[in-house]
Amino acid sequence: MAFWTTGGPGGVEPKRNFKFLLSIQGGVGTQGGIQEFLVQKVAKPSMETTATEHSFLNHYFYFPGKSKWNAIEATIIDLVQPSDGNMSQVVMNMVQAAGYQLPTSADSQNALSLNVMAKNRAVSALGDVKIKTLDFQGNTVETWVLKQAWIQKFSFSEADYGNEELSTCTMTFQYDFAYLENAAGVRTPGTSPVRRI
Repeated sequence: MAFWTTGGPGGVEPKRNFKFLLSIQGGVGTQGGIQEFLVQKVAKPSMETTATEHSFLNHYFYFPGKSKWNAIEATIIDLVQPSDGNMSQVVMNMVQAAGYQLPTSADSQNALSLNVMAKNRAVSALGDVKIKTLDFQGNTVETWVLKQAWIQKFSFSEADYGNEELSTCTMTFQYDFAYLENAAGVRTPGTSPVRRI
C-alpha cells in the first residue's frame, strides 16, 4: 500500500518484533554477562496501577492508586563451550555474586557460610539491563532501561530424548522501575524536579 512509503525520506516504518537486542553486561563477581546473540526472546516492561473504587447511589467512580512495574522474562540459548558463554555457569555465577551460598555448613567462624542474598549485590551481579529496538538499518530507535534489576527466577529447559530443540534458560527479572530512551537518549518519562517543603 502506498501509505507505507509516504511521510518522509524513510517512509512509514513499523517496529518489528524480531528487531531487538537484549543487553545484560554482568557485574561484580560474574566474569561477564550474557551475549546478545544468545537471546531468543524477551518481554518488554509493563506497568499496572491499582484502582480504588468509590460508590455513590447507583454509580461507581475509580481513582488511581499505586503503580507497579511487572517482572519480565527472557529466554536465552544455553551453550556448551564456557569460553562462548555457557549459560548454566553464567547464571550460577550471577546467583553466587548476588550472595547465595550452598547450605553445606553454618559456621560462625566462616562468614561465607552465613551469606544471604542482598539487593545491592544482586543488582551489581546482573549489571545494566537494556532492551533495544532496532530499525531496518540496525540503528537503535529506542531503549528500555530496567533500573535496579535482579534475577528473581531462572529455569532450564528439560532434558528430553524426543526433543531436538536448542536448550534454553528462562530468566525472570524483577526491577524497581523502567524508563524509555529515544534515539537521542532522551528519557520518557523525564525526571521531576525535587520539590522542597
